[in-house]
Amino acid sequence: MNFAAIASLFSAVLLGLASSLTAQPDGLTVVAVLQDETALAGAHVIRMHAGLAYVAGKSGSLAIINVAQPSSPELLWSDQNAETYEDAQAVLPLDHGRLLVGARELLLFDVREPSKPALLATLRERPRIDQINSFARVGDTVYGASSNGYIFSADVSGTGKIRLIGTRAVRTRENLAGPHDVALAGDFLVVVDGGGFGRDTKRGRLVIYSVIDPVTRAPLAPEQWGSPTIATDRRFAGAHRVVTAGSFAYVGSTNRVTVVDLSNPAKPGVRGSIAFPDDRGPSGLAVSGRIVFAAGGKTVQALDVSNPGQPRELARVTAPAAFSGGGDDAHDIAYHDGHLFITAQNSHALVVVRVEGKQLQEEARP
Repeated sequence: MNFAAIASLFSAVLLGLASSLTAQPDGLTVVAVLQDETALAGAHVIRMHAGLAYVAGKSGSLAIINVAQPSSPELLWSDQNAETYEDAQAVLPLDHGRLLVGARELLLFDVREPSKPALLATLRERPRIDQINSFARVGDTVYGASSNGYIFSADVSGTGKIRLIGTRAVRTRENLAGPHDVALAGDFLVVVDGGGFGRDTKRGRLVIYSVIDPVTRAPLAPEQWGSPTIATDRRFAGAHRVVTAGSFAYVGSTNRVTVVDLSNPAKPGVRGSIAFPDDRGPSGLAVSGRIVFAAGGKTVQALDVSNPGQPRELARVTAPAAFSGGGDDAHDIAYHDGHLFITAQNSHALVVVRVEGKQLQEEARP
């Protein structure tokens, strides 16, 4: 080997060593905590759109936060009104600068000026619309779950109004104790029912409704959904969160994340399951690429689900200083552009976590 070749080899070794020393390991790091006991009172659910975070709180709060600079979140607007936002647990940004909020009724806001939102419409229909826990949307149709035993669908095509399409009394028809979350998978609506949040270890259920007409491709009214597929599994006990991606659903239940294969909606099957490291959670799930992020208690976890039968942990952070409220503090989670945004319902805060490491960032790429 001549001198030039030796020099070239030596340079390559040095470059490789430098790369290994500077390579950022996979991990999760808390980079910001925005705490406000009024604006984020009972911060429960979060949704992101165009650099803004929309947060609804069970203690009667609604907030809009600028998160374009994740390490410096800025509160743009907030309102706390125990009557208007009573038990607020769902938010959904819509097109045309609108925001749908679920509390004990449906509220539609104009948020084109985020610092000056305006209420456009209210839909009151108790008990069929009450204690709204979650939303899922396809086109101009929004589906919602109410923990008092109903699922509803609504038309949001009108920029200044909401039209109720119909409701389904799932507590009486399908014996669901309290539907808590909904997600869409193709033509199907996936619902989780935790059976008393784990107190009944045999009643956790995943329910699948066919909600699209196979011929016309139009959304069906809830009374036309027919008989659903109901999957019961101990791993669904306490199920209160579900997210979907492709032909899979990811269920957050009592101390566990479970992977469900939906490729045959008539016969959903559990493919894999993994324990959540905090004894309070996971309350929130977000899926991006081949990663499922889970949050609960004072812990945030990143799971590799590229092998559905063997989900594995890639990273976690347990941050008692950030999630200082105790109990089931970390509740909902959203992922955007290398950062996680987590609501802390007991400490009335928004916690921002940076996703670090080349592998984890690439795996999480949508």
